[in-house]
Amino acid sequence: LTGGDYGDIIEVEVWRLGDGGSITIAGDGGRAFYAGTNEARFVREGEWNKLNYQYTLESDHRVKDIAIYIFNKSETSFYDDIRIRILRRKSFLGI
Repeated sequence: LTGGDYGDIIEVEVWRLGDGGSITIAGDGGRAFYAGTNEARFVREGEWNKLNYQYTLESDHRVKDIAIYIFNKSETSFYDDIRIRILRRKSFLGI
């Protein structure tokens, strides 16, 4: 993704089959921020589980590049139906 301002919310969700894997969101190559989760909602063993993560941009400086990673270090997992949303903060003028 390109561009993000203070107060914008980045929301990522994906369905995962397997126990490994996580969502990570990084700004400007990890220099601005690096955050994520591997905890799933609606956990049922052997079934698809939903990973969901929201990150609010806290920097007063404009973030130029935002990268979103869905990855796994060890166990085999499968991913489907990824959804990425950016909820833009309104300016003080309401625009």
